[in-house]
Amino acid sequence: MSTQQQQVADLQRGTAVLESELQLALLALKRAERLHAQELSRAEASSNKAMQDATAMIEKLHAIQSTEDAVREFYVQLKCR
Repeated sequence: MSTQQQQVADLQRGTAVLESELQLALLALKRAERLHAQELSRAEASSNKAMQDATAMIEKLHAIQSTEDAVREFYVQLKCR
């Protein structure tokens, strides 16, 4: 094998190694993206649940405040009689 043929063979081997490493890196990237998407989905679900809980608590608070106002008004009416 001539020196030029050896250099070509070495370049081909190096290229094959680099292609293999690139494929592994791409697989790792896809896995990381998939895991990130799953984590993001979990975080969004948790955030949505927290928002729903907060909304429900605010609605309950408004109901309590309305009841307090009604009781207070009723008390004032009774006191004025």
